[in-house]
Amino acid sequence: MDVISADLEHRSFIRMMINSSVQVRYANIELVGTCHDLSATGMGIVLEQADLKVGDEVSLELRPGRPGVLPLQATAKVVHCSPHENGILLGVHFTKLR
Repeated sequence: MDVISADLEHRSFIRMMINSSVQVRYANIELVGTCHDLSATGMGIVLEQADLKVGDEVSLELRPGRPGVLPLQATAKVVHCSPHENGILLGVHFTKLR
């Protein structure tokens, strides 16, 4: 797992570069993507395709895949969408952690 310094990115929180499966739910649609990076306030998610736009609300579940480690469950708002070599890169900001 790589860590990007908050100083280098002018961010308040450090982002961890991870490659873990994340379930994304919105408008009765359920997709599985890859969590690209994770911080205390949000995450980057790569999806093959999705009809999401800035401002949309999504429900997320990130399962670490290790016994005894609980999944991260959150509600988040999409803050950016951009093309990615594997589809679409979404940036989401957590609005509620469960």
